[in-house]
Amino acid sequence: MNGPSVPARRTRRALAVLGAVGVVATGAWACGVSPEDTPRTVGEDRIPFGLNETSTSTTTTTSTVPLTPPTSTATTVPLQTARIYLVRDGRLVPVDRPTPLEAGLSEVIAELQEVPTRDERQDRLRTALPASAVTVLGISNRGGTATVDLSPGFQQLLPSPTEQQLAAAQLVMTLTDRGPGIGRVRFTVDGNAVSVPRGDGSAPQQPDQSVSRDDYLSLLEPNS
Repeated sequence: MNGPSVPARRTRRALAVLGAVGVVATGAWACGVSPEDTPRTVGEDRIPFGLNETSTSTTTTTSTVPLTPPTSTATTVPLQTARIYLVRDGRLVPVDRPTPLEAGLSEVIAELQEVPTRDERQDRLRTALPASAVTVLGISNRGGTATVDLSPGFQQLLPSPTEQQLAAAQLVMTLTDRGPGIGRVRFTVDGNAVSVPRGDGSAPQQPDQSVSRDDYLSLLEPNS
């Protein structure tokens, strides 16, 4: 059997092309856009939503800010130099110690009862009234005479007359070296005056049993 003739095949091909064009045209009209032969400018209000938007991207940068260390609020206590008297080979030696500017008599005497520093020990310095043996209950000053109130048993805890003499000398020299205002020192136990040996070993001559700086100058180390 012979196939379709050439004219018949051409006719079917043309019909198929026309059908495809019709489908395209129908789709275009369904979208609301009519086909045109030449291009033209379309207003922004007729562009479908989203087609004319410009895509943007945002970059977030994270930076690290160094922390500022907290400011120290520690305060510095003003200091002064207080002269105390320690013992070396049975003699008194003046020593300067830093103490708070507002330190009173009790604080200065407390320095006498502290264990000497390493440098002081290397210089063979010691104290004759350690806190373990002598308790100073209080110090007052009236009319230029300082009263040192000692705990009971002071003389028993320092049985050696020489140690009693040196302990009294340390207290008297340190207190009278605090400047104007204290010229004499008396010692009491339970409110009663007690006698302490002077630098030459003799007892006080005053009715109140007070002693002065001059009574112990002979115990100073030469060139002190």
